[in-house]
Amino acid sequence: MKAKDNNIKYDYSVAPTVRKGLRLRLLTLLMILLACAVFFLFYHISSDYTNQYYAKKDKTDEYVNCQIITSQLIGNFDKQYVKIYDFVKTSDMTYLDEYFNITNTIDDSLNRISATLRNMNISDSSVSIKKLSLAFSEVKDKNDRIILLACDAYGYKKSDLPSYFKNEKLSDEDLMMTDVEKVALAKSLLTDSAYMVESIEFRSLITSFFNILTNETVSQQNNNHEMLFNLINNQGLLNIVLLFMIVLFNLLIYTLVMKPIINAVSDIDNDKKLKVSGSYEMRILAESYNNMYDMNLMEQRELTYKSTHDALTGLNNRGVFDQLCIQAKEKKLRECCMIMLDIDGFKQINDTLGHDVGDMALKKVAESLMQAFSSIGYVCRVGGDEFGIVITDKGVADKEMIVKQLEKAFQAVCNAEGRIPALTLSAGLVFGTDEGRDYDLYKHADTALYASKKDNTVSNYIYYADIKDE
Repeated sequence: MKAKDNNIKYDYSVAPTVRKGLRLRLLTLLMILLACAVFFLFYHISSDYTNQYYAKKDKTDEYVNCQIITSQLIGNFDKQYVKIYDFVKTSDMTYLDEYFNITNTIDDSLNRISATLRNMNISDSSVSIKKLSLAFSEVKDKNDRIILLACDAYGYKKSDLPSYFKNEKLSDEDLMMTDVEKVALAKSLLTDSAYMVESIEFRSLITSFFNILTNETVSQQNNNHEMLFNLINNQGLLNIVLLFMIVLFNLLIYTLVMKPIINAVSDIDNDKKLKVSGSYEMRILAESYNNMYDMNLMEQRELTYKSTHDALTGLNNRGVFDQLCIQAKEKKLRECCMIMLDIDGFKQINDTLGHDVGDMALKKVAESLMQAFSSIGYVCRVGGDEFGIVITDKGVADKEMIVKQLEKAFQAVCNAEGRIPALTLSAGLVFGTDEGRDYDLYKHADTALYASKKDNTVSNYIYYADIKDE
């Protein structure tokens, strides 16, 4: 509660700050771009693997279809032999028609397999299908001779046969045979060893070709499985990346936003300035709050200062003086000392020299009292030209020392300075006693002051103890 310099100036300007930190808008944009990049990468990889998978699946389906057709070739080849044998044996044209249908089926199957493998660029299988087609053609050529022999023996014309037989004809040796000999020759051709070897070779080629297709099918299925496995692995890796992005984003949000908010709530509850941390936006909010906090604190200090200090002199005001009087009464009175002072002839100074000179005189007196007593007591302006000094420390309440300081104050104002004339002061002093709390220091000090003003001695101060018995 000691007096302070009245010329205190409060600076409400805010010091410039260098704002750092990641902007939330930039963070959000980066996370969106990163998420889009991961999504498009995921989509590209998935689409690529999906397209490859379906391409290989279609290829596998073609292989499976070729396998089915190939497996039917052996059965159709055996049926073909039975039909031509029955025709030669019975001369029933129905068997021959069925033979031609089966032959056409075999030709169509071989053509379909050949076209499929050619489109799939399978070289090994293509070689095998060529061998198979060539072997079937050799068997077919022998069957055509057997059919011509049987038809000629049974009296059928070429017009009853498919069109490609128009250019076919028997040798002169065959034509010289009788019908019975022709039928016998046809039967012998169907059962001779050369025909059986060619049939066995054809079956062997079909089996070999079927095995090649089976191996290719297994290989394609293994490739499909490997692609699916790679796709699942890549999806798993991308899921891990997405999980990492989510965790990173939440960690950044917590670090840049949530943690500063939690700390700010705690600081506000504890009436403290906020720690400037987090994102750029959170730093701006913290700095704005801290600026308002500082301004509010300075305003509170200024209001407190104004409520406890005299606006003109900067001394403690009457309110502080009254509180000091109460505190003095609550303590042992012998530990206290009070001095009441005023300026002699102050009204005349105001009336003749003006109130501005009177204000300067008050400031000069206040300064002299501050220099003399601010280190040991409280200097107050009680009102008008009246001042009060309260000393509550027993260690400094020494009469000789207090009188010495008072005389210094008198000497500091006794000379004229500029427009301020030489000033004289009157003072009344009172020291505490053991008379109890009803002992009124202020009343007695004021009584001593007025007694001093009536006394024309050069001392300009009177102890209350010297006049209380008068």
